[in-house]
Amino acid sequence: MLFQLPLLGSMLDLYNEQMREMTAHAVCIRQEEHKKFLPIVRDQGVLLAKLRTEDVIPHDTHIAVDAIGALPYYSDLRTLDRLGLTDRVVARSPARRAGERYMAHDRAATIEYAAACQVDLWAPDHTELIYGGDDPRLIEFSQKEHSLGIPLYVAALDSSQVLAAFLPTPYDIRRFPKLKPALVFFQERTTDADPPWWAFANLGALLVEKDDLASARSAYERALTLNPAAAHVRELLAALFIDVGDTTSALSHAQQALVLRPDDVGLRLSLVRGLAEAGRYEEAFDLLQEGLARKPGNISLWIPLARLYLACPDERFRNPTEALRIAKQLRIATRGQDADVLATLVAAHEALGHVVDAQQAAREAAAVARSQGNTALADAM
Repeated sequence: MLFQLPLLGSMLDLYNEQMREMTAHAVCIRQEEHKKFLPIVRDQGVLLAKLRTEDVIPHDTHIAVDAIGALPYYSDLRTLDRLGLTDRVVARSPARRAGERYMAHDRAATIEYAAACQVDLWAPDHTELIYGGDDPRLIEFSQKEHSLGIPLYVAALDSSQVLAAFLPTPYDIRRFPKLKPALVFFQERTTDADPPWWAFANLGALLVEKDDLASARSAYERALTLNPAAAHVRELLAALFIDVGDTTSALSHAQQALVLRPDDVGLRLSLVRGLAEAGRYEEAFDLLQEGLARKPGNISLWIPLARLYLACPDERFRNPTEALRIAKQLRIATRGQDADVLATLVAAHEALGHVVDAQQAAREAAAVARSQGNTALADAM
C-alpha cells in the first residue's frame, strides 16, 4: 500500500536500494549480524594475545586491519584502523571510489602510510591474521602479492594453523624469527614426513605467480592425490590448463569441481563460458538449467541463459523469443534497476527487429548504468 502513495513509493524504493547496497559492504547491518561477527574478531584477538604472551610475536607488534572493533581490546596490540574510524589521517583521505559512498567504509589506508606508521603485519583479509592451513583464502593472498607490491609471510602455529600477513616494512628476523616468505614456508611444509595437502595447493598458487606452470601443475596434482575433494584446487588446476591451452583437461577439472560445489554460481558460470567457447552448447545450456533448478531466483544465472539464447552459433539452441521473455521477466523482478538486465533486453529486441522497443530499452539501460557509475555500459547503449 505504501509503495502506491505519490512520492513515498519512490522514496521507499530508494531507501531499500541504498540499504541493499550498503549491507553488501557490511555497512548499516543489523545488530544481530554484528553479534555474529564478534566471535570472529574476538577469537582472532585472543589468539593474537596468546602469541604475544608466548613471544611468538613481539609485545610491541603493530598490526593493520579493516574492522578494528574488539580486536585491539582482546589482543592488546597496537592497531592501525585501515578504514580510518580511529585514524585522523585515513579519515581525511579521499574516498576510494568517486561516486560510491559507504558510510564509514569508503576510506582506506595505503601501504605507504602503513609503512610510515611502522606497521609490522598487514592483515591479508579484513580482520584476520590467523588461518587454518586449508583455508582457500591463503591461495588468494598468494595471488595478491604482486598487486599489493609487498611480500606475504607465513608462520606455523601448530599442525593446522598459520599466521599469515603482508609486511609493509622490511622483514626483521630478530623480531619475527618464525615468519618466512610464503614460498619458502610452503616448500618446506611439502617436505614434512606427513605433508598436508594444503601445503602443495598453496605452493602451486605461488609457483603460478612465478610462471613456473609445470611445477605448479605437479604441486596441484599432489594436493589432489592427498585430498581428491579439494574443489578449489581442481578449479585452480582448470585455470592452469586454460593457460597452457589444454581446454579438454581444464573443462574436466572444472566439472569435477562443480560436482563437489554444485551451489557455486561463479564456478558454474566459468564452466558455462568454457563449454560455450569449446562449442559444447548443449552442455552449457544444461548447466545453466541445472543451476536455475537449484537457485530459481538467481539473476546471475538467468542473464547468461538469455544471452546464450541470443548469441549461440548453433541454430538448434538459438532462441531470441525465449531470451526476450526472460529479459522482460527479469526487468520486472529488478524493477528496471539492473543495467545488465536492461542491456540484455536491448539485445533481445534488436535480435527480433523491435527497433523502437530496443531504443527505449537502450535509453533506460544507459540512464541506470550511468547512475551506477558504469560509464562503459552507458556509452555502449
